[in-house]
Amino acid sequence: MAWASFSAFSCSCVEPGTPQEQLEWADAVFSGKVIDVVVPGGIVISTADPVKVTFEVSNFWKGSDDETLIVTTERDGSSCGYSFEEGESYLVYAYTDENDDLHANICSRTALLSDAEYDLAKLGNGFVPTT
Repeated sequence: MAWASFSAFSCSCVEPGTPQEQLEWADAVFSGKVIDVVVPGGIVISTADPVKVTFEVSNFWKGSDDETLIVTTERDGSSCGYSFEEGESYLVYAYTDENDDLHANICSRTALLSDAEYDLAKLGNGFVPTT
């Protein structure tokens, strides 16, 4: 009888810091509504495939003051990807990855805006995008 072995990997996160610590760590912190989600397709699909999420920014606390931002995340939560849904609004803590793209994942304080009251209270008033 033949036995097959394989390794399975999943996302492992350290508890995110306070809103102020995450603000310091992140390259961009903003709230916005998802207006587009582009999921790669093809023959070979991986949970780590990059998903491009376009946000209409309503407020920002750090980073670009653009009205629209694109954030990359992994395709699946098992690879730490955040499952952003078109039409929903989020508070996003993003960092710049090795490709100079903004990147967000489930290991940060990123959350649905409706679930982010504590963070919003701690962050204070944000700024409205100007460009």
